[in-house]
Amino acid sequence: MFGSGILDTIIGLIFVFLLVSMLVTISNELIAGALHSRAKWLRLGIERLLGSKWAQDLYAHPLIGSTAPSPAADAARSAGPSYIASRSFANVLMALLHDSAGSVREVRRTLQHLVTIASDGGTSVEALRLQLAESLPRVRALITAHSHAELADAISRDLMALGERLKAPCTVTDAQADIQHLVDSMQSRYVRQMIDGLHDKRMRQVLLALFDDAQNDVEKFKENIEIWFNNSMDRISGWYKRRAQWVVAALAVTAAVSMNVDAVLIVKHLQTYPGARESLVAQAKAFAERTPATSAASGAGMHRVTSGDDYKGVLTFDVPAASAGAVNLTSDTAGVTLRPATMLVKRGDRQVEFNVSTVFSDTTATATINAAGAAEGSVQLDVRQGLPAQFSAVQDKLADLGLPIGWVWDATPTQVKNGQAIPRNVNDGVDRVLQHFLGWFITALAATLGAPFWFDMLNRVISIRSTGRAPEEKPKAPKEVSTPLEPGQSPREADRVAAAQRE
Repeated sequence: MFGSGILDTIIGLIFVFLLVSMLVTISNELIAGALHSRAKWLRLGIERLLGSKWAQDLYAHPLIGSTAPSPAADAARSAGPSYIASRSFANVLMALLHDSAGSVREVRRTLQHLVTIASDGGTSVEALRLQLAESLPRVRALITAHSHAELADAISRDLMALGERLKAPCTVTDAQADIQHLVDSMQSRYVRQMIDGLHDKRMRQVLLALFDDAQNDVEKFKENIEIWFNNSMDRISGWYKRRAQWVVAALAVTAAVSMNVDAVLIVKHLQTYPGARESLVAQAKAFAERTPATSAASGAGMHRVTSGDDYKGVLTFDVPAASAGAVNLTSDTAGVTLRPATMLVKRGDRQVEFNVSTVFSDTTATATINAAGAAEGSVQLDVRQGLPAQFSAVQDKLADLGLPIGWVWDATPTQVKNGQAIPRNVNDGVDRVLQHFLGWFITALAATLGAPFWFDMLNRVISIRSTGRAPEEKPKAPKEVSTPLEPGQSPREADRVAAAQRE
């Protein structure tokens, strides 16, 4: 079992590693935010997923472009959003697929014009049929010139069938409903033909495979697109994390050297000065107790957000959406902006993904995101102070630990002995490197493990330290052993004889 002094030294060293890891993590986030690294990697991944042409069209769509933090005037230099919801991706891809078949859009416009005439009144079924017949030559020429042969044939057949149905006895209301049904179903009726008509062979093969797996069900097809997108995003996240590991390693070395955090020297100091060790343990315990309380204050369902960052989350509706439609998202706090502010949901959906951009602040605030429209609900955001303020707070905490950390220009003899004096020449610099190399290396290596690892480790070791020795059990009376029976003797007689012998 470790002695109390050794355990306290371990707690102090873990606490230092935790603070250094937090500095490295915050620095990495600041660099990633300044360089828009996540947005750039997301765009690179989508370009590999769709190809440059489709990716460019996707980012130009208002549903995606509105989530980018940069204004429209700066769109040329913007890397785009750092997060795209899978539902938004699927909806935009379907929109691009329909845009690729311009004739479908023109046919819908023509039919919608007939619906408008019928709804205005003062017309007859025969007039609607004649107007449709007059439009057919122009529509046929359009779809033949701009559509895939299979798509053109399918649209022509449906329009001719509609004309035949209008010849049958029916009311204007029935004719209007028939035309409107065709208009509404055109978004899903010709999906396979539109995919077959794509010029991009790779996209055609991918979308056909997803559509075949959905067994011609458009909603299932959109779900397959979402799954395809999410799986691709997992790979992109892997690329980003592998690259970020090198950045974290460089930042860890920089932090250890620039702040002169020598793990070996800290251990020696804590072993030598019990007062410093006890003070550091007290600070570590206070830090560990305060941090869970902060998390608990957020409450169930509250999302923690760092001001100045983008954040993605999920809002759960009070009741499932009663019908398909749009959900409008609003924030009750200035500086918290929804991107986009409108999301499309299906009937029965229980939640919706949202993406917010926050303005940097050095204070903490609470924001409520409300959903209204096809479904209703709300979620709270716990907006924490910005990364620069967090960095400054952790740096001050590290400097106030009372440990031989940092560089000093006018160093005392003790600080010179500890290697804290700023090198005045090359020889001094070499001496400092030789003196601190092992300690810097250990600190940097520890910092690459991340703040969550060391925070968990700190709680575990503090728990071990707080566990006292188990209370001693009270002595139990010896277990009575029954007296052996003689041949022909009963147990009662044997007990009576044994009692008489004891007396």
